[in-house]
Amino acid sequence: MGAEDLDPLGTKALAETAKIVVEKTTSGVGAFLGKVCMPAAEEFGLLLQDKVKSWRAANASAVIEKARVLIEQGSRADDVHVHPRIAGKIIDKSSWVDTDNLQDMWAGLFASSCTPNGTDDSNLTFINLLDQLTSSEAKLVEFVSKGARIYVSEHHLVLADTQTMIPLDGLRKVTGVDSVSELDIAIDHLHGMGLLALGSGFNINSTPPVAGLTPSALCLNLYARTQGFTGDPYDFYDKDLPVVPSPVDPGISLPTEHRDRL
Repeated sequence: MGAEDLDPLGTKALAETAKIVVEKTTSGVGAFLGKVCMPAAEEFGLLLQDKVKSWRAANASAVIEKARVLIEQGSRADDVHVHPRIAGKIIDKSSWVDTDNLQDMWAGLFASSCTPNGTDDSNLTFINLLDQLTSSEAKLVEFVSKGARIYVSEHHLVLADTQTMIPLDGLRKVTGVDSVSELDIAIDHLHGMGLLALGSGFNINSTPPVAGLTPSALCLNLYARTQGFTGDPYDFYDKDLPVVPSPVDPGISLPTEHRDRL
Protein backbone atom coordinates (compact mmCIF):
# COMPACT_ATOMS: atom_id res chain seq x y z
CA MET A 1 0.00 0.00 0.00
CA GLY A 2 1.54 3.29 -1.08
CA ALA A 3 1.42 6.47 0.94
CA GLU A 4 -0.73 8.04 -1.74
CA ASP A 5 -3.48 5.51 -1.02
CA LEU A 6 -3.92 6.28 2.67
CA ASP A 7 -4.11 9.85 3.88
CA PRO A 8 -6.79 9.82 6.62
CA LEU A 9 -5.74 13.18 8.08
CA GLY A 10 -5.64 14.95 4.76
CA THR A 11 -1.94 15.81 5.12
CA LYS A 12 -1.47 16.19 1.37
CA ALA A 13 -4.29 18.70 1.17
CA LEU A 14 -2.94 20.57 4.19
CA ALA A 15 0.48 20.74 2.61
CA GLU A 16 -1.09 22.24 -0.48
CA THR A 17 -2.93 24.75 1.71
CA ALA A 18 0.32 25.73 3.40
CA LYS A 19 1.97 26.14 0.00
CA ILE A 20 -0.81 28.47 -1.13
CA VAL A 21 -0.48 30.51 2.07
CA VAL A 22 3.26 30.88 1.52
CA GLU A 23 2.67 31.94 -2.06
CA LYS A 24 0.20 34.56 -0.91
CA THR A 25 2.92 36.29 1.11
CA THR A 26 3.91 37.99 -2.15
CA SER A 27 0.49 39.55 -2.72
CA GLY A 28 -2.71 40.65 -0.99
CA VAL A 29 -3.12 39.96 2.71
CA GLY A 30 0.00 37.84 2.82
CA ALA A 31 2.12 40.62 1.33
CA PHE A 32 0.70 43.16 3.75
CA LEU A 33 1.30 40.99 6.81
CA GLY A 34 4.75 40.03 5.56
CA LYS A 35 5.61 43.71 5.24
CA VAL A 36 4.35 44.86 8.61
CA CYS A 37 5.04 41.73 10.67
CA MET A 38 6.50 38.51 9.28
CA PRO A 39 5.65 36.47 12.41
CA ALA A 40 2.03 37.57 11.97
CA ALA A 41 2.11 36.34 8.36
CA GLU A 42 3.40 32.96 9.52
CA GLU A 43 0.76 32.79 12.26
CA PHE A 44 -1.92 33.59 9.69
CA GLY A 45 -0.82 30.59 7.66
CA LEU A 46 -0.95 28.30 10.68
CA LEU A 47 -4.40 29.60 11.60
CA LEU A 48 -5.72 28.78 8.16
CA GLN A 49 -4.24 25.28 8.29
CA ASP A 50 -5.78 24.59 11.69
CA LYS A 51 -9.23 25.70 10.57
CA VAL A 52 -9.10 23.54 7.48
CA LYS A 53 -7.93 20.55 9.47
CA SER A 54 -10.63 21.01 12.10
CA TRP A 55 -13.38 21.40 9.48
CA ARG A 56 -12.30 18.30 7.58
CA ALA A 57 -11.94 16.26 10.76
CA ALA A 58 -15.49 17.17 11.79
CA ASN A 59 -16.85 16.11 8.39
CA ALA A 60 -14.95 12.81 8.40
CA SER A 61 -16.08 12.09 11.96
CA ALA A 62 -19.72 12.67 11.00
CA VAL A 63 -19.41 10.23 8.08
CA ILE A 64 -17.72 7.49 10.11
CA GLU A 65 -20.29 7.84 12.92
CA LYS A 66 -23.11 7.41 10.42
CA ALA A 67 -21.34 4.37 8.98
CA ARG A 68 -20.99 2.89 12.46
CA VAL A 69 -24.73 3.24 13.05
CA LEU A 70 -25.51 1.54 9.72
CA ILE A 71 -23.20 -1.36 10.48
CA GLU A 72 -24.57 -1.85 13.98
CA GLN A 73 -28.13 -1.73 12.67
CA GLY A 74 -27.18 -4.61 10.40
CA SER A 75 -25.73 -6.51 13.36
CA ARG A 76 -22.34 -6.72 11.66
CA ALA A 77 -20.22 -4.55 13.96
CA ASP A 78 -18.30 -7.39 15.64
CA ASP A 79 -17.06 -9.26 12.60
CA VAL A 80 -16.27 -6.81 9.80
CA HIS A 81 -13.18 -5.06 8.48
CA VAL A 82 -12.47 -2.61 5.68
CA HIS A 83 -9.56 -2.59 3.23
CA PRO A 84 -7.09 0.19 4.24
CA ARG A 85 -7.04 1.55 0.71
CA ILE A 86 -10.82 1.94 0.73
CA ALA A 87 -10.96 3.36 4.26
CA GLY A 88 -8.25 5.91 3.53
CA LYS A 89 -9.85 7.15 0.34
CA ILE A 90 -13.35 7.44 1.83
CA ILE A 91 -12.05 9.33 4.87
CA ASP A 92 -9.99 11.64 2.67
CA LYS A 93 -12.67 12.44 0.11
CA SER A 94 -15.64 12.59 2.47
CA SER A 95 -13.80 15.01 4.76
CA TRP A 96 -14.40 17.73 2.16
CA VAL A 97 -18.18 17.15 2.24
CA ASP A 98 -20.48 19.00 4.63
CA THR A 99 -23.92 18.36 3.10
CA ASP A 100 -26.09 15.77 4.83
CA ASN A 101 -27.17 13.79 1.78
CA LEU A 102 -23.62 13.32 0.50
CA GLN A 103 -22.35 12.46 3.98
CA ASP A 104 -25.08 9.83 4.20
CA MET A 105 -23.97 8.32 0.89
CA TRP A 106 -20.30 8.29 1.92
CA ALA A 107 -21.30 6.62 5.17
CA GLY A 108 -23.28 3.99 3.27
CA LEU A 109 -20.34 3.36 0.98
CA PHE A 110 -18.05 2.91 3.98
CA ALA A 111 -20.52 0.49 5.56
CA SER A 112 -20.87 -1.54 2.36
CA SER A 113 -17.07 -1.73 2.14
CA CYS A 114 -16.91 -3.62 5.46
CA THR A 115 -16.62 -7.37 5.01
CA PRO A 116 -15.64 -10.31 7.24
CA ASN A 117 -12.16 -10.59 5.75
CA GLY A 118 -11.57 -6.92 4.90
CA THR A 119 -10.00 -7.66 1.51
CA ASP A 120 -12.79 -6.44 -0.78
CA ASP A 121 -11.78 -3.33 -2.73
CA SER A 122 -14.66 -3.39 -5.23
CA ASN A 123 -16.07 -0.11 -3.90
CA LEU A 124 -13.10 1.77 -5.34
CA THR A 125 -15.11 2.37 -8.53
CA PHE A 126 -17.98 3.83 -6.54
CA ILE A 127 -15.67 6.06 -4.49
CA ASN A 128 -14.48 7.69 -7.70
CA LEU A 129 -18.06 8.14 -8.91
CA LEU A 130 -19.41 9.54 -5.65
CA ASP A 131 -16.51 11.97 -5.41
CA GLN A 132 -17.68 13.59 -8.67
CA LEU A 133 -21.28 14.17 -7.58
CA THR A 134 -22.65 17.48 -6.39
CA SER A 135 -25.28 17.45 -3.67
CA SER A 136 -28.05 18.13 -6.20
CA GLU A 137 -26.80 15.40 -8.56
CA ALA A 138 -26.74 12.94 -5.66
CA LYS A 139 -30.39 13.78 -4.93
CA LEU A 140 -31.22 13.05 -8.56
CA VAL A 141 -29.40 9.72 -8.42
CA GLU A 142 -31.42 8.76 -5.36
CA PHE A 143 -34.70 9.86 -6.95
CA VAL A 144 -34.31 7.95 -10.21
CA SER A 145 -32.93 4.84 -8.49
CA LYS A 146 -35.73 4.64 -5.94
CA GLY A 147 -38.36 5.33 -8.60
CA ALA A 148 -37.11 2.89 -11.23
CA ARG A 149 -39.15 -0.12 -12.34
CA ILE A 150 -36.67 -2.96 -12.23
CA TYR A 151 -36.01 -5.66 -14.77
CA VAL A 152 -33.63 -8.48 -13.96
CA SER A 153 -32.00 -10.83 -16.40
CA GLU A 154 -31.82 -14.56 -15.81
CA HIS A 155 -28.26 -13.87 -14.64
CA HIS A 156 -29.50 -11.38 -12.01
CA LEU A 157 -28.32 -8.25 -13.82
CA VAL A 158 -30.43 -5.36 -12.56
CA LEU A 159 -31.79 -2.89 -15.14
CA ALA A 160 -34.26 -0.03 -15.16
CA ASP A 161 -37.22 -0.77 -17.40
CA THR A 162 -38.43 2.62 -18.59
CA GLN A 163 -37.67 6.30 -18.26
CA THR A 164 -38.93 8.19 -15.24
CA MET A 165 -40.67 11.29 -16.61
CA ILE A 166 -40.06 14.30 -14.37
CA PRO A 167 -41.58 17.75 -15.05
CA LEU A 168 -39.37 20.79 -14.57
CA ASP A 169 -41.03 21.76 -11.29
CA GLY A 170 -40.45 18.24 -10.02
CA LEU A 171 -36.75 18.41 -10.89
CA ARG A 172 -36.49 21.70 -9.08
CA LYS A 173 -38.13 20.24 -6.00
CA VAL A 174 -35.94 17.12 -6.02
CA THR A 175 -32.62 18.86 -6.57
CA GLY A 176 -33.16 22.28 -5.04
CA VAL A 177 -31.86 23.83 -8.27
CA ASP A 178 -34.00 26.43 -10.05
CA SER A 179 -31.95 27.11 -13.17
CA VAL A 180 -32.93 25.01 -16.20
CA SER A 181 -29.40 25.38 -17.55
CA GLU A 182 -27.89 24.04 -14.32
CA LEU A 183 -30.33 21.14 -14.32
CA ASP A 184 -29.43 20.34 -17.91
CA ILE A 185 -25.73 20.42 -17.01
CA ALA A 186 -26.36 18.06 -14.09
CA ILE A 187 -28.24 15.61 -16.32
CA ASP A 188 -25.50 15.78 -18.95
CA HIS A 189 -22.86 15.21 -16.27
CA LEU A 190 -24.66 12.15 -14.90
CA HIS A 191 -25.03 10.82 -18.42
CA GLY A 192 -21.34 11.42 -19.11
CA MET A 193 -20.44 9.51 -15.95
CA GLY A 194 -22.50 6.57 -17.15
CA LEU A 195 -25.12 6.95 -14.43
CA LEU A 196 -27.99 7.76 -16.78
CA ALA A 197 -28.85 5.54 -19.72
CA LEU A 198 -28.80 6.60 -23.35
CA GLY A 199 -31.74 8.85 -24.24
CA SER A 200 -32.01 10.50 -20.84
CA GLY A 201 -32.54 14.26 -20.93
CA PHE A 202 -35.03 17.05 -21.52
CA ASN A 203 -37.79 16.78 -24.10
CA ILE A 204 -37.29 20.11 -25.87
CA ASN A 205 -40.67 19.82 -27.59
CA SER A 206 -42.55 19.70 -24.30
CA THR A 207 -44.06 22.79 -22.70
CA PRO A 208 -43.26 23.06 -19.87
CA PRO A 209 -40.03 21.01 -20.18
CA VAL A 210 -40.11 17.40 -19.04
CA ALA A 211 -37.04 15.25 -18.44
CA GLY A 212 -36.98 11.54 -19.16
CA LEU A 213 -34.38 9.87 -16.93
CA THR A 214 -33.35 6.22 -16.81
CA PRO A 215 -30.74 5.09 -14.27
CA SER A 216 -28.08 2.83 -15.73
CA ALA A 217 -27.06 -0.47 -14.16
CA LEU A 218 -23.99 1.37 -12.82
CA CYS A 219 -26.25 3.95 -11.16
CA LEU A 220 -28.42 1.28 -9.57
CA ASN A 221 -25.32 -0.44 -8.21
CA LEU A 222 -23.92 2.85 -6.90
CA TYR A 223 -27.15 3.70 -5.10
CA ALA A 224 -27.35 0.28 -3.46
CA ARG A 225 -23.76 0.51 -2.22
CA THR A 226 -24.28 4.02 -0.84
CA GLN A 227 -27.18 2.70 1.23
CA GLY A 228 -24.81 0.37 3.05
CA PHE A 229 -25.97 -2.70 1.11
CA THR A 230 -23.25 -5.34 0.82
CA GLY A 231 -24.85 -8.03 -1.30
CA ASP A 232 -25.93 -8.45 -4.88
CA PRO A 233 -28.06 -5.47 -6.03
CA TYR A 234 -30.54 -8.07 -7.26
CA ASP A 235 -31.48 -8.54 -3.60
CA PHE A 236 -31.63 -4.80 -2.86
CA TYR A 237 -34.31 -3.73 -5.33
CA ASP A 238 -37.94 -4.77 -5.54
CA LYS A 239 -38.47 -6.68 -8.76
CA ASP A 240 -41.92 -5.61 -9.91
CA LEU A 241 -41.34 -6.91 -13.44
CA PRO A 242 -40.77 -10.52 -14.49
CA VAL A 243 -37.33 -11.97 -15.03
CA VAL A 244 -36.25 -11.36 -18.62
CA PRO A 245 -34.89 -14.43 -20.44
CA SER A 246 -31.70 -14.13 -22.43
CA PRO A 247 -32.18 -12.06 -25.63
CA VAL A 248 -30.79 -14.92 -27.70
CA ASP A 249 -34.29 -16.33 -27.40
CA PRO A 250 -35.91 -15.35 -30.75
CA GLY A 251 -39.16 -14.62 -28.96
CA ILE A 252 -37.66 -11.79 -26.93
CA SER A 253 -37.26 -8.23 -28.18
CA LEU A 254 -35.59 -5.64 -25.99
CA PRO A 255 -34.18 -2.15 -26.55
CA THR A 256 -30.58 -2.19 -27.78
CA GLU A 257 -29.15 -0.86 -24.52
CA HIS A 258 -30.87 -3.70 -22.61
CA ARG A 259 -29.74 -6.35 -25.08
CA ASP A 260 -26.17 -5.16 -24.72
CA ARG A 261 -26.30 -5.50 -20.95
CA LEU A 262 -27.95 -8.90 -20.68
